[in-house]
Amino acid sequence: MSDFGQNRAFFAHLAEDLTGRERELERLGEFAESGPGRALLVSSAPGTGASEILKALYENRFVRSHDTVPVYFKFEATDATARDAAQRFLHEFLLQLIAFRRGEPGIATSFPGLQELEGMAPPADEAWIRDLIRSCYRDTELSTDAAFIAKALGTPQRAAVVGAKSLVILDGLEASLIFESGSLIPEALGRIYANGDCSVILSGNSSFVSEAANQGRFGKIEAERMSVEPLEFEDAGRLFEAITRSRGVESSEQARDLAVKILGCRTYFIQALLENAAEHGSSLRNFREVLACYFDSALSGRIAGYYDDILISAASGEKRTELLELLESAYEQNSPTDLSSWVKRLRSADALRYLESKEVISLKAGRVLPGASEILKDYVRSRTALEVRGEPEAKIVSRGVGEGLKRAAGKMAAHYRGRSSLGIASVLASFDCQTVPAAMFDYQEFKKKFKGTDRSGIIRKMSSESKSVLLPQVFHSDSAAAFYGPLSRLIESDRVALAVGFENAQYDDENEVTWIAAEIDSKLEANEELTAFWCDRLEMVAVANDIRRFKTWLIAPEGFSQAATEVLKSRGAYGSSKEQALLLKALLTKGEVSKEEEAAANFSFTIPIGDDTELIAAHAVEDIARRSGFKPKEINQIKTALVEACINAAEHSLSPDKKIRVDAGFDGTALLITVSNRGVRFAGSITEAEEGSEQRRGWGLRLIRSLMDDVRYERVDDGSRLTMSKKKRG
Repeated sequence: MSDFGQNRAFFAHLAEDLTGRERELERLGEFAESGPGRALLVSSAPGTGASEILKALYENRFVRSHDTVPVYFKFEATDATARDAAQRFLHEFLLQLIAFRRGEPGIATSFPGLQELEGMAPPADEAWIRDLIRSCYRDTELSTDAAFIAKALGTPQRAAVVGAKSLVILDGLEASLIFESGSLIPEALGRIYANGDCSVILSGNSSFVSEAANQGRFGKIEAERMSVEPLEFEDAGRLFEAITRSRGVESSEQARDLAVKILGCRTYFIQALLENAAEHGSSLRNFREVLACYFDSALSGRIAGYYDDILISAASGEKRTELLELLESAYEQNSPTDLSSWVKRLRSADALRYLESKEVISLKAGRVLPGASEILKDYVRSRTALEVRGEPEAKIVSRGVGEGLKRAAGKMAAHYRGRSSLGIASVLASFDCQTVPAAMFDYQEFKKKFKGTDRSGIIRKMSSESKSVLLPQVFHSDSAAAFYGPLSRLIESDRVALAVGFENAQYDDENEVTWIAAEIDSKLEANEELTAFWCDRLEMVAVANDIRRFKTWLIAPEGFSQAATEVLKSRGAYGSSKEQALLLKALLTKGEVSKEEEAAANFSFTIPIGDDTELIAAHAVEDIARRSGFKPKEINQIKTALVEACINAAEHSLSPDKKIRVDAGFDGTALLITVSNRGVRFAGSITEAEEGSEQRRGWGLRLIRSLMDDVRYERVDDGSRLTMSKKKRG
């Protein structure tokens, strides 16, 4: 991605604004290099920064391409008619073509009229550009909108005939929904780019692009597809950090995570929040500061500006106020409203389709639902309070921050639970008539036979198990909350799933079966009461959906008590621990345990130096060793070695931050522990340390070596690191 975002001659965005979009940029770069006459449909969720990605491609091609002319054009809601948009495209195309052919990017950012463009054209292009401009405005056959639009939008194909092949990027196609005669645009594009030497990228919001393509409104264009979705959480965090560094906004990890979460990992809103913070010199170090900046932006900053533009485009003047009131009422009712009432008040069905493309509303079966975005909801409530009820801005922001703080902790807790979830719907979706050991679904049996055995050992032993379960062939898997709404008040939607399939792949009523599964919370083995509660809930899903044959499956982090297991058996349900479920997932996908799952088996913590804090570390590692199946004598040896290592680090390092970091993990054969600290670095080997003048250190290291199987004293730039391991025996 290093070539993207470096040239600021056109759109003045920085490379860090493209953080997290490496895959999309690579895909677009491959398309641009693939030759003429191709088409690509790019669909994007609103606010995901698709336009910035396409602009970066344009800049990249302007600098790197030697013969193919890059052209970027975005349809805007301010174009009142399709003819206006086509006329603006003609002007932009010629302007960018001349800038490229003359090698002068500054021309592309100037605003000469069409008559001036004739004089600016290179000699090789002057004649056909002059003829084109004159024919567009003088030929009587172009008096109809359809003819003019076809001529103007078809300019790239005409340029290709005289040797000026181009890569045309047409962005913001959903704006055509509110143009007068807007349907002429996709129809014209379908005819123009069905054949020819120009490559084209057609981009718009997902609902518009999908609907237009499915209905054949792009004619016979054979296009590849690409989608731009909200960033993954980690990538959104990287974007947030990159922008805070470049804009000089002070932040913290906790504040970053909350901001990314409430902004839905959407590029535009992350940029908007941080730009507002930079403009006001605000820091984002904690939840209060993030929420204060967020609600200020949603009321009168860049986030408000984003939605203002959408609403004004769909309903200007008094209609915009009516639209705000309709949206607030819909949020308050929390239920679908009749489409006819919206059309009656706004007097435009096309405006509603435009709002749907921007995810402001959702249209389903003659009903209107408000957009699901929390950002939109906060904007609507803030602006309605300001514009309709006349409340002071300070009061609105204060109320928003207070409400935001109330839900922030729960929002982040739900997020962290979601990140640690199995993805139960995807596990069920992988069921395809496999035969798996019955112990995968019986925690007490699993505990009796395999507790303390490493994963590879469990899989080896399970291969000889006589009891097995034949899984169905699943053809549909989704969140169970989508089938039974009350579940969403009890559990996150991605932790409860319903899958429908057929046993033995026999497609008849007798063999159709539904699995209903949930990941439940329990710090210890789930008890009898909790298990019965969730069995009731999952059985209610079956009752509410009139499901005759079903199997329920509960997954608890530490499995189920003996009494809870009896409850499961009496209800014909399965019960597994998180470890069992992960093993099943690995077996079904025929792959290795993922890096995230592997990392989950490793532990890292930092302790302050002093006050016997090494004992806290020892207790933590004791629990890790016990879980890994070490014997009591071995556990005591490990604890003693760790305490000595921490004491050595504390006494001899002169640590500036007065902290010691401990990392511990079991790899299936041995427990590996690393003790590291900043401060004075020991320059010699462990043998030299044992034999050195510092008697206490030498004695401590000799003791550690006598207790552990392998000990290494490693040199690091700033401080010391002692790594030791203990093999599990028998």
